[in-house]
Amino acid sequence: MGCDQTKIRPSVASIHQNSNIERKSVFSYNFDEHHTLSILPEVPSDLSPIDKDAFTTMVCQQRQQAIDNLTYRKTIDKWQPSSIEALVNSIQELSANKNKIDQAWIIFYWISENISYDTDAFFSNQIGTQNAISVFQNRKAVCDGYSSLYAELCNRIEVQCFKVNGYAKGFGFDPRQINFDQTNHAWNIIILDNNHSYFVEPTWGSGYVDKTTHKYTKKLVSDYFLCRPEHMIYKHLPTDSDYQLLTHPITIEQYLMLPYVYPTFFTYDLQIVSP
Repeated sequence: MGCDQTKIRPSVASIHQNSNIERKSVFSYNFDEHHTLSILPEVPSDLSPIDKDAFTTMVCQQRQQAIDNLTYRKTIDKWQPSSIEALVNSIQELSANKNKIDQAWIIFYWISENISYDTDAFFSNQIGTQNAISVFQNRKAVCDGYSSLYAELCNRIEVQCFKVNGYAKGFGFDPRQINFDQTNHAWNIIILDNNHSYFVEPTWGSGYVDKTTHKYTKKLVSDYFLCRPEHMIYKHLPTDSDYQLLTHPITIEQYLMLPYVYPTFFTYDLQIVSP
């Protein structure tokens, strides 16, 4: 989802029964009592990014070098900050004279190794304060807390970053669903010193929740660091269409029509040839 390329040619489903029928019936040929058909929203064929120059060869190289830097990981793993201020000092010391990508990665990696998803809060629907200080102190968060902490740490070391709210095809998502009741996720956009915008997904980049056991497993997923807009849109739809970072922003109906894919889909340059 970072600097890897892929060729996307989604196919378009052409007919639907009336709009009250669940999405799982989309490909059924049973007609309703009025024998009417309605057209499904077309799967967007153009998911090109608005910024064609964001992922230069240099940016891709710097991204991969930061991810592969074992010295960063070994150093960060030794940190035991007692406050956000102490953490910021450590980040500044390690990233001194480094490029912004390295600085953004150091924060991404620290969060992935030190913040766990708060499954108790999520499944009990008793989510506490998700500001940066609370997340740092508790070492637990849901997506709002992950993105709040990431933005706070970035901005403290002068890496411009803000939080994005929207609709994600994450835990509990049913590919047959036809709408979202409300926004359900938060992630980040950072603006680097080349004045280009990039997606960062600190929650999904830190681990996953098992759908059966509801147990959280820590796992660093670097694919979610500096994600391409044309990849991110498959599972992340911002409430503000400007934050899709696409030449032609898509609707929520079109978003739901996009196939459910995993990062390896883009890593291996796969191509969709049929529904």
